[in-house]
Amino acid sequence: DADGDITLDADGGNVTMNDGSTTVFDFDTDDPTLKIMDDADTNDYFSIGVGASGATTFTTVENGGGSSANLDIVIDGLIQIVSTAFTVSIRNQANDDDKIIFNNGMGSGITSMRMNCFADTGDYFKISVGDLFGSVATTISTVDDDGEGADLILNIDGYVDINSASGEDITLDADKDLILDGDEFIKLKDGGTHYGTFSKGAGTTLTLTATAGNI
Repeated sequence: DADGDITLDADGGNVTMNDGSTTVFDFDTDDPTLKIMDDADTNDYFSIGVGASGATTFTTVENGGGSSANLDIVIDGLIQIVSTAFTVSIRNQANDDDKIIFNNGMGSGITSMRMNCFADTGDYFKISVGDLFGSVATTISTVDDDGEGADLILNIDGYVDINSASGEDITLDADKDLILDGDEFIKLKDGGTHYGTFSKGAGTTLTLTATAGNI
């Protein structure tokens, strides 16, 4: 119980908290790091280290050579990540490449999420929103930096419903063929009213049948 500050001054560089003879908490004052060890195996640990310019690193280590030193964050409230560097990235430890990049749009006006290919970070999928001129348009992009293999495939375990705002068009623009592949019929509707059906007949015959009104 102290009315003022409590100062721990360790000339040896460490302030430790032990469970019997086992060090569980190690405050390293020479290399500013807090290290918390598993009391069953002190080679398994979590640490927070602070370096030059305030760079801070959270580290978990499983000594057995596996990858079970998970980091679980359980929050009874809101999580906010604020970056003044405009981007937040998730990296692959093996080659230190950014795999998922979130950009807050500072400077460009475009907020985005980019997911890079594991084997080649020049190949990626990206969702972008907005621009410097106040647009709120959303753009979905795929990029193959050395070819045209960045296909976009949607596998939906349910139906697909695409609606535009009132008075707005939906445009399908293909440099080659536009393929409609239905196992049964291709139906034409307006406002939910069924007006016609394309159906395949014998051989290569394609029949358009009106179901309401005229075609």
